[in-house]
Amino acid sequence: MVFAFPAGNTGAGLWFDHDDAEPVELVVEGRLAPVERGDGMRGVSVVITARAALLGVRGVVLGSVRGLRDFARSGEAEAGLESWIEPGPPLVLRRRTLDGRHHVELSITEETGGSAEVDAVGRIVISAGPSGAIRLALTALADDAPLTPIPAAEILIDGEGACPRSLAALAFLSYEEKLLAGSWRFLTYFGRDTLLSLMLLLPALRPAVIEAGLSAVIERLGPSGAVAHEEIIGEWAARDHLARGRCPEDLREPVYDDSMVDDDFLLAPVVAAYLLDRALGSARAVAFLERTTSRGRTYREALEQNLSLVLRRARPFADAPGPSTLLRLDEGALVGEWRDSTEGLGFGRVPFNVNVALIPAALEAA
Repeated sequence: MVFAFPAGNTGAGLWFDHDDAEPVELVVEGRLAPVERGDGMRGVSVVITARAALLGVRGVVLGSVRGLRDFARSGEAEAGLESWIEPGPPLVLRRRTLDGRHHVELSITEETGGSAEVDAVGRIVISAGPSGAIRLALTALADDAPLTPIPAAEILIDGEGACPRSLAALAFLSYEEKLLAGSWRFLTYFGRDTLLSLMLLLPALRPAVIEAGLSAVIERLGPSGAVAHEEIIGEWAARDHLARGRCPEDLREPVYDDSMVDDDFLLAPVVAAYLLDRALGSARAVAFLERTTSRGRTYREALEQNLSLVLRRARPFADAPGPSTLLRLDEGALVGEWRDSTEGLGFGRVPFNVNVALIPAALEAA
């Protein structure tokens, strides 16, 4: 059972096991209920049921969504991320994150007369009441500053007939501050994902959503105009700083990954498609370009830096066409475009799609 919060890229996860011969299904009963406490903790409550006499908890992770994802893949929690348990009832798991300033909490209550308790070896065990079935009330909370959601009704130009589940999933990833990628397993900003999604959804999205996505990319451009591939935030940023011996004033200062070469050439085509090719965008173009980033650059200046990078990287092949002047992955990097793996690239260094499609598209957009 995974709770994932876009704020701080923070979550809580419980992994169960059982002794029954047949699989046990966890069923969500009713809807999620919002919870907000006076101490700044926010989250949701939910009731789940299971036709089982006994469930053991084989894993608990409170903290970064990246930590939840790693546990889901490996079955092992990283050392130093243990939770403090208050036996209750209700049984409550709590953690203070690595920066020492934020908290995550998960409470568990069995509601059929059974129990949720810690056994002699320290494992959480949940037993059913007289009905023989388990009914758990779970509440997950964290105190990261919340993002500003874009309501589902305000995402599409025409939402009539939209699949409610798909629209809810899109709304889960759409915020005024940024658009997020990968649903719960990533749930943070990715430049490539944002730009490809915007290009695909451009005919359907309202301007505010498109501009939220573009603004997020422009805000995170590097000094050279490079598009940030990924933003590492929250506890995972603190973990990264500590592992590398860095001591920023704010241990949660975001870390930006700019190792990819493809996303640098995606920004200009999307901006041109919106501001030049669509009436809704062209009417807002001047005002959009006059906005400023948190560093004080206008969007116009930031985009000019990206276009300068595009021209600089395209020039060697333009001056002397040949295999040796095609754009390559960065020196020492194992990956650098959407395949994201050495095997996916066939252990190659010169990505076809970047040189044949993306660089020409970026030049045309410029």
